[in-house]
Amino acid sequence: DCGPLDYGGRYYWAAPDNGEVVFDTTGSDIDTMLKVRKMGCSFESECNDDHDEVESRLGISVAQGDTFLIEVGSYGDEDESGNLILNINYSAVE
Repeated sequence: DCGPLDYGGRYYWAAPDNGEVVFDTTGSDIDTMLKVRKMGCSFESECNDDHDEVESRLGISVAQGDTFLIEVGSYGDEDESGNLILNINYSAVE
């Protein structure tokens, strides 16, 4: 269950081609939460909190040109500080 996001950033990413993408916060120093929203006519969103205790991860199938808003931050209203890392791993599907 994803609650409110605190202390973080917003990023945009566009799929270069059809494929799979994994967004994760591996390597972050804080308890993270990740929200990914597909932009367009239908504003679909997915979120993850604690894929692996404190790190978050989302895997999504994408089509060429799909654009996403990625929000990453600390979980809830916890007053955390530290390194917050967003990894984006894309692989094309033929």
